[in-house]
Amino acid sequence: MITTQMLRDLEQDQAVKKNYAAAGSWGQHKIVFLPVVVLIFSAFALYFFYDLSKTDSSYSTYTMVCGALVLLSIVAIALIQKNAKQQVINNIASVPVCIAKKVYGNDSNGIYYCIYTTGNKRHDPAFIDAIANKIFNIDHEPEAASYKREIDRIFSVQFANTNSAAVPLPTGFTEGEQVYQKQFATAPIASVTTANDGKFAVLAFNGTSVPVLKEAL
Repeated sequence: MITTQMLRDLEQDQAVKKNYAAAGSWGQHKIVFLPVVVLIFSAFALYFFYDLSKTDSSYSTYTMVCGALVLLSIVAIALIQKNAKQQVINNIASVPVCIAKKVYGNDSNGIYYCIYTTGNKRHDPAFIDAIANKIFNIDHEPEAASYKREIDRIFSVQFANTNSAAVPLPTGFTEGEQVYQKQFATAPIASVTTANDGKFAVLAFNGTSVPVLKEAL
């Protein structure tokens, strides 16, 4: 079972957290998305011009240029991520371990809509259960009625994308604590959520990189 003491111990275990530095470094430097975009477009263009060059050699130059852009983009991404990973390692002590909870499941996409907090209640299973219950029962919570539209929007199926950034819930709804909605793939957490009433542990590196902490599974 996931307990408050377990989460506190894991948060102090720098060796365990360093194992997730590579995953946690993604999105640390926003500039990495520039070579990613160039890589995607260059790869498509490479395929297109390569196919044309089979029947018209004049397209060979375009094929080589696109190939060069693909290689340069890969090198740029590797260098940026290497720097980002080192920065994450240097600041690993400040990365919080948080209790998370499944709120809704999108079975067709294999995604769970989950919540977690990075604040003072990040190790408190009772708190995250209470917020989940407020979401489940928002139609019967008079004091939360003003937040219903925002909560419905945050958990709308149109957000079904595990690569999306965490979305903050209104702090008035969460007792002043900063709680986030984040989407996770079903497979990595299915077994542990069954044994822990829908709860599991995550490392909150940033809004995009929130890997599941396997040591707490």
